[in-house]
Amino acid sequence: MHSSWETRFLDSCISAGLPITKQHDIRISYIDPKGVERTYIPDFLTLDGKTLYEVKGHATPVDHEKWQATAQWCLDNGASFEVISYGAV
Repeated sequence: MHSSWETRFLDSCISAGLPITKQHDIRISYIDPKGVERTYIPDFLTLDGKTLYEVKGHATPVDHEKWQATAQWCLDNGASFEVISYGAV
């Protein structure tokens, strides 16, 4: 886990019987606010491959760029995306 929030989210998914993983091959290209191409890796994926999750404390301008690219990726791939906030997003 990269943070206590990710651990908290994983524990809640286990309690709810929602099978998720951090082990996936999803890489999403996006352009950061400075115009540099970057790669975003979502925090979690459901085992059926239909929902991506990002666990966050607070959002930055870079996060919004990542999430726009992720929303498009989801449209193109029949998936959905949820940001799980443990702070002000």
